[in-house]
Amino acid sequence: MLPGRLTSDSFQWPYYDGDLVVWIDPANEIERSMLVGYDPDVARAIQRFAGPGLHCIDVGANVGAVTLPMAKRVGPAGRVLAVEPGPPYVERLRDNLAANPALEQRVTIVAEGLSESVGTLLWKPDPAHPYNAGMSAAHPYAVPGELPVPVTTMDALVARQGWERVDFVKIDVEGMELEVLRGAENTLETLRPVVLFETMEVFRTLRREQTGHPDVFAEIERWLQGLGYALYALEADGRLKAVDAASLPDNTLALPRERSFSAP
Repeated sequence: MLPGRLTSDSFQWPYYDGDLVVWIDPANEIERSMLVGYDPDVARAIQRFAGPGLHCIDVGANVGAVTLPMAKRVGPAGRVLAVEPGPPYVERLRDNLAANPALEQRVTIVAEGLSESVGTLLWKPDPAHPYNAGMSAAHPYAVPGELPVPVTTMDALVARQGWERVDFVKIDVEGMELEVLRGAENTLETLRPVVLFETMEVFRTLRREQTGHPDVFAEIERWLQGLGYALYALEADGRLKAVDAASLPDNTLALPRERSFSAP
């Protein structure tokens, strides 16, 4: 059974984010976490930066733990792109949207990955954490569980949708945040969204071990600074705390330098 599929052990939970209906498989850690409330750092950012009428992008949407609250907060006039390349997660995401019909018209599911160029990558669930998955370049040997998936860039995706605004972007792609941000150069430069991206310390180490990259977070910081962004942690009390690549929270905010963000 692929992770994320409906199983006989799944049940509907009608209280996610207060009043949203979601399918829960207790064996899936992400779905199990939705019983008590998904990642509080991410939830605070959605509450702060996803509002009525806004256009948001959820990169690495998985089963919809972020997509659904985003869609709830943008309201009927807002829009959400839920970007998820993993077939079983897309299936579960569709089920969760179908369980919340008021949100369906606000969300477009994009069954593709995002990177710095258009093409194809191999998608594979993490064997240690099958509720998550990663992507890698094509290779000449077969690996059980790998599937080829289409990949585009955020710039190409936004152009394809005909969007003239992007207000908030969340990126959680298991260590490929740099590639997604590189493929979003025009979006960041011209539309100036707030960006929340995962910066767990383990990915700094993994990228160094797997690719020889000395410090992926330092490169992300340089890239974003070159586009006029500064990095912040969103504290539990709502304050914004300036941070740098040497020491980042698990989820980091990139804010356009020219914009003023008042206290909540």
